Amino acid sequence: MRMNKGVIILSTIAILGLVGCGSSASTESITTTTNSSGTETVVAGVSVEVMDASSDNYKVLKLDKDTKLQVKLGSEEKDVYVLFSNPNSATQSATVTHNQKKVDIVKFAKKEQASYQAQHYYKHAPSFVQSFNNQVLDFKNYKKEDVNLKKVYNKISDKPNDTQVFYMDVNSKATPVSATARKVLSNINTSMGTKSLTIWVEDDSYEGSGCSKVHCVNDVMVDTLANKFLKEGLNNDIYDWVTTVFGEEWGTSASGPLIEPSDHISILLTDVAQDNSDNGGVIGYFHSKNNFTKSIYPDSNERIMFYIDSVMYANSTSNSWNENDFWAQQVFSTLAHEFQHMIFFYQKNIKQNLQGTDTWINEMLSESTEDLVAVKLNTDGPRNVTASRGDAGDKNNYNGRYPLFNKNNTLSLASWDNSLEDYSTVSSFGAYIQRNYGGAQILHDIVHSKLINKEALMDAVHKQSNGASKTFDDLIHEWGVAVLLSKRDDVSSDSGYLYNAGDFISSEYNGINYNLGSINFFNYTPSPTMHTTMGQISPKSNYYYKVGENLTGDIDVDIVDTTGLNVSVVVVK
Repeated sequence: MRMNKGVIILSTIAILGLVGCGSSASTESITTTTNSSGTETVVAGVSVEVMDASSDNYKVLKLDKDTKLQVKLGSEEKDVYVLFSNPNSATQSATVTHNQKKVDIVKFAKKEQASYQAQHYYKHAPSFVQSFNNQVLDFKNYKKEDVNLKKVYNKISDKPNDTQVFYMDVNSKATPVSATARKVLSNINTSMGTKSLTIWVEDDSYEGSGCSKVHCVNDVMVDTLANKFLKEGLNNDIYDWVTTVFGEEWGTSASGPLIEPSDHISILLTDVAQDNSDNGGVIGYFHSKNNFTKSIYPDSNERIMFYIDSVMYANSTSNSWNENDFWAQQVFSTLAHEFQHMIFFYQKNIKQNLQGTDTWINEMLSESTEDLVAVKLNTDGPRNVTASRGDAGDKNNYNGRYPLFNKNNTLSLASWDNSLEDYSTVSSFGAYIQRNYGGAQILHDIVHSKLINKEALMDAVHKQSNGASKTFDDLIHEWGVAVLLSKRDDVSSDSGYLYNAGDFISSEYNGINYNLGSINFFNYTPSPTMHTTMGQISPKSNYYYKVGENLTGDIDVDIVDTTGLNVSVVVVK
């Protein structure tokens, strides 16, 4: 699954774990006598531990107690960081002293909005849609006559130029939209059997039908979107690439107040917020209300369907629209993202009857899906690196999900309020999980686990040979270490710290090969936030403390008040 360009040697001696590259790892103490454990010295009654990183390109020292540490760097310049992770439910703090300089505990702002240009200013769904999709469905609460209702549900047989009124969601209200079928594909062969697709375009958004929008959809755009999502042949479109990993989007397990099994998918191109905005907001979403019959939700469209923002999709940065335009690329990536949500609703909520999944888990899976299929879709993906490049790309990268993650890398992972910062956080974590614990396989295993929430994640991680003994808190901490080591492309593939292999990281699943590009968080602007004062550490989050950059010689670091925290010292050349 992963390319290996370096070697990590791991040993645990006494209470310290050392990981290094470029020399064998050991735990040293300084003393007047030498034994099998190393050497030890006592200064004013205090034991001093030594981390010798003088011959290493990188080294990680995990601590499990307050520690007086001497870091030996040698003559080559290296960066030294201390990573704190809070596995608890309450905010915590710690104290660091280095080279006799005491740093004070300060509070930090929860979130910082990006002040730089060219960020991906889009979300994938209104918060009320996310809440609806992740609700607990208790069919016992439906009236007996509704649950056992004999459905009069006609098999979808759309034809080009059919017209229909759809209900979409504007500010939580059902809003009627008149649309026309501009593309109908029938009986397309897929890995899940034959499927059909209709692309509907809101009449107000279609070129030549009295379009009132700042950008209008034309037939080229419609044909391109259809070709990206569902194309004749196997393993050549979003449908096959995503269902191969997660399974079918709808099927015979649908019963009760749900629409009947259907092999038809609809995409409605409409001005999602009815705001005529072409440069941000909600770009598209899946709403599971449409999977219910009108007897339960009168504004259901009774279709397996997506909404995609027509104005943003038609927005072009060149003289004539093409599929490589920025917003077109975001739409293709969004379809993959939302398709995971659509499949998750059926496979997890309906088929397994496992409901109430935390939104951050579901969004992580969808962000990871965008990441997984970016190369196949020929999009830049969350990392905003050209699909043909497996390396981590160039410096001063302002786009993608990761500049905003870098600016807000102390946020709690397991919380969600539908902010852009939340998307960037779960995208970063999902990218880490894929590159270290099984690629496409782990995404499949999370969705098909008999558990929900982080327990489903851990169930999937434990199936991987290098994840059998991991805890959720281990993952959060090792994710933070991996961020610090992402500037190196020689990190061992089995270390649990891999983001950057210098090339594609291959993941094969069910006969399809997916390529995950390398990530170096220090290539983005802004680069990862590194604190030089100690701050409060939110629950289920990391705090990155910088001792210094381009250092040489011996550095003395005291780390205290760490009870209940996970702490590592990271040295990177």
